[in-house]
Amino acid sequence: MLAPFLLLFLGFFIYPFFYAVYLSVFASKQGLTRFAGLSNYALALTDPQFWSSIRTVVYFGLLQAVAVLLVGLVLALILDSPLIRGSGLFRLVYFLPYAVPGVIAAIMWGFLYSPSLDPLMTIFTHSAASISGGNLIYYIVNIVAWEFAGYNMTLYFAALTALLWRYMKQRSWTGARNSSSLSGSNCHCCGP
Repeated sequence: MLAPFLLLFLGFFIYPFFYAVYLSVFASKQGLTRFAGLSNYALALTDPQFWSSIRTVVYFGLLQAVAVLLVGLVLALILDSPLIRGSGLFRLVYFLPYAVPGVIAAIMWGFLYSPSLDPLMTIFTHSAASISGGNLIYYIVNIVAWEFAGYNMTLYFAALTALLWRYMKQRSWTGARNSSSLSGSNCHCCGP
């Protein structure tokens, strides 16, 4: 049972990883390949563009993590609110982007961020150059938040539902049936 997984894991993850490490200790110049040792790594670690790209990736990771988690939490709280009607449809609408294939989403966002095709982009941006400027990372964070906020909303909503279930179960055990406040119950998962 484990053999197919191990075969695919070795073929598509382990072998390419070690082959890339092997290639990284060689240098090619004018069609000739020679052993370079760790000089490629030394060159990369002294390159200011390498460190700039590392900072950009860390900044993007922090931005997208905060955006996805906050948007997911807000959507879950809205979904958990008794004021929302049609919560099943609401849940589907916000979970649907998670099911859209990446290629389709990329084409869709390409159209949405094109100033010549999307009338909203002409309102929000002054020129097409602003998309490719320093604001590009925020557009990408928006795409990632759109893609994964519904998934996180589902996780948060499941946790809120489980918390409510535990609270109601605790109330039935303690006999606090008419209490409308959490402060008077013995529930350790929700109480103050």
